[in-house]
Amino acid sequence: MKAKIWKALRVLFVCAMLSLVGAVTFTTVQYMRTSPRFEVKKVLVMGHKRITETQVLAQADIPDRSNVFSVDLEKIREHVESLQWVRYAVVQRVLPDTVTIKVVERVPVGLARLHGQIFQFDSDARSEEHTSELQSRFGISYAVFCLKKK
Repeated sequence: MKAKIWKALRVLFVCAMLSLVGAVTFTTVQYMRTSPRFEVKKVLVMGHKRITETQVLAQADIPDRSNVFSVDLEKIREHVESLQWVRYAVVQRVLPDTVTIKVVERVPVGLARLHGQIFQFDSDARSEEHTSELQSRFGISYAVFCLKKK
């Protein structure tokens, strides 16, 4: 009889502890998702040269007063990588209130004249930009290809 009582008390104790752990976990997650302490207050952009911080922030489109845990880092990364000069981006949370965006830009390695316009291209042969400024700066009237050897 005593053995059954002790077994029942152990089961009751384990159930009480699991309930306590569940309640603490739920409360902690709820606090982290709703507390103003975890509201995004700073967005840091690093590694940009050809594009501006304003362009990156506009493309990232992080909503005002959003929670640092509800921000979709993958979506922000994809949006930033759609910018013309961005090769790839790394987006991270820095607790309690910061999101950092590290940008690695494409490096132009050559110029090409196509259909009367000058284009810069990178090592992946991705054409980046054409401007009359490039044409006037270099005075090029024919195709120019400059590749670095690896």
